[in-house]
Amino acid sequence: MTAAAKQLNRVNPLVWVLLIAFSIRLLLPLIAFIFTKELAIFYGGDTASYLVPAKELLRSGRYMTGGFPEIFRAPGYSLLLIPGIISNRLELVMVALQIGLSCLTVYLVFKIALLVFNNNKIAIICAWLYALEPLSIVYAGKILTETAFTTFLMAFLYCFLVYLNKRSLILLLAAAVILVAAAYIRPIAYYLPFLFTLILVVFASAKFSNKKTILIHGFLFFSLSMGSMYLWNIRNKIVAGYSGFSSVTEINLYYWHAAAVLTAKPGTNFLGQQAMLREQLQKALPPEVFQGKNIAHICACAPDYGSPSVLKYMREEAKKIIFSHPFSYLKLRLNGMVNILFNSTPWPYLTILNYYKIGGFTQIANAYETEFFRNGWLAGMSYYLNNTPAAVRITWLILQVNLLIYWCLTFLALPSKFFIKNTPALILITLASYFVIITGGPEGGSSRYRHPIMPIICIVAGYGLYFMMEKFKEKFNRETR
Repeated sequence: MTAAAKQLNRVNPLVWVLLIAFSIRLLLPLIAFIFTKELAIFYGGDTASYLVPAKELLRSGRYMTGGFPEIFRAPGYSLLLIPGIISNRLELVMVALQIGLSCLTVYLVFKIALLVFNNNKIAIICAWLYALEPLSIVYAGKILTETAFTTFLMAFLYCFLVYLNKRSLILLLAAAVILVAAAYIRPIAYYLPFLFTLILVVFASAKFSNKKTILIHGFLFFSLSMGSMYLWNIRNKIVAGYSGFSSVTEINLYYWHAAAVLTAKPGTNFLGQQAMLREQLQKALPPEVFQGKNIAHICACAPDYGSPSVLKYMREEAKKIIFSHPFSYLKLRLNGMVNILFNSTPWPYLTILNYYKIGGFTQIANAYETEFFRNGWLAGMSYYLNNTPAAVRITWLILQVNLLIYWCLTFLALPSKFFIKNTPALILITLASYFVIITGGPEGGSSRYRHPIMPIICIVAGYGLYFMMEKFKEKFNRETR
């Protein structure tokens, strides 16, 4: 063996994992831009809704869109955009930042796996799986919240798990601060303080000898995290008369959940139902309640978001539709939960390669969503397989084969008694379940909502791959004796 080879063998395997993770995440957007010469490949349908209020914040010092207080998007991701806006190199700065954040997530997967399994080899395997995971790779090159949110979420999880080992209040408070940052990036984390405070109470009762101290720590964790989040509720109430954290709740409920329930009827399609709901909204309320056209929010049909009366109507009308079709809605949610775990969305990959422009796949996506909402997740998969252009179908098949491998390894690991008795492992599975339950439904039609779950899937799958390798090694050793 040469001296150079010996030196390479001495390199920590984690260095190789991070180097490969960095290289893949750099090469995809770089090669895509070299071939397409299009900066638009780094954008998504939601990008403008973060970018517009970020620019207004820089210009006027107020977080606004279209001349009205911004309550649709919490400010976390918009704040991350500001260095790129100031430098006039938004795409370069954000893609570079997100490549770094995604690599940090790879490292956090390693550290969390080390806490869970106390085995360096398994932790390295878990990190490898996430380094090569397609969702994390493609979204590092998209100016969207997925990468940043997942990094903050994993950082929170790591601090929380270390706290359980060391009982350090500083670590728990650090976890609370990181969780607040995650919620300001994506409001789906808003209810996690309740879940993790409950986890602290349960494990204080079952595991810890000094129960009083842990309960006090839990109170401080909840107060800091939930209190910091609720400050944005107060801000929204003061500037816009809206008491929620983000009006994305009402928008999704009306234009996605209610529209999806109505789409289940024969002879309708999803975009048609959204348009019908928009028309119904505009007829039901007087013109003066509509606060201009917030063109940044292209992800929803509504032209306005700021008026409390508009949002109240959306919320109440959506509830009426959902409660009038309870079994359809239950079926929709169950299908969404399954779909978010087992289906893939090809559009991020095809748009970053400029095969489709942003919004250029609306007709196909509408037909897929209509089929999914009406007939379930298997029908949605069948649509991708049988009714889409070759590029879409092939991309989807490649992604599905990759996802199938990850799930086979995961299912190999889950029956192990280790995952029943191991506290950190149970917390990982609980967190993954939270995201599946919350985003199950219409949102489950897009695999982007699986993004924050993939590090956990990689950790469990890493154990499955290690288990399989050990079994093969044992068999090989027996046969060669």
